[in-house]
Amino acid sequence: FFFQAEDGIRDKLVTGVQTCALPILPQTENIFVIFKDGWHPAEVVTEGSRTEWQWTKKDATIAFRNPKRDVTLVLQLDNPANTPNAATQVVAQIGDQTVATIPLVKDNAEVLKFPITAAQLGTGDMVEMKFTADKTFVPALESSMKTGDPRELGARFFHVFIQ
Repeated sequence: FFFQAEDGIRDKLVTGVQTCALPILPQTENIFVIFKDGWHPAEVVTEGSRTEWQWTKKDATIAFRNPKRDVTLVLQLDNPANTPNAATQVVAQIGDQTVATIPLVKDNAEVLKFPITAAQLGTGDMVEMKFTADKTFVPALESSMKTGDPRELGARFFHVFIQ
């Protein structure tokens, strides 16, 4: 299906019509992720920076509308902390099913993709996925960090998408 637009051009010497045709394509099925319990507010490095992330607590939950088809979980996460209490892995679960175990690499937030079957998503209208860090730390309690940050931190997520 095409949409056509016309714009009349009028000048003392020229009269005409300028046309264009744009294809109208079906909207892709966007799966919006809702950040529920266990997430700290988004942060950026500095003003104007485009790099944004959210830290988790020990457990953090997302929810999304069940597409009732196979999907891909796309994640970008790490843990930059250099402390023995810093998380080294995160487990993603839907209900009691583990859908991914993600090792955390210090300051190396690669984009990772994990297939999830329609059966793993279940039959409900909404899906809740829980991310659990194996350890957490509080920067204010870590002498090596020299910060007053009192938050419990698990993993640092840059992106969470369902495709």
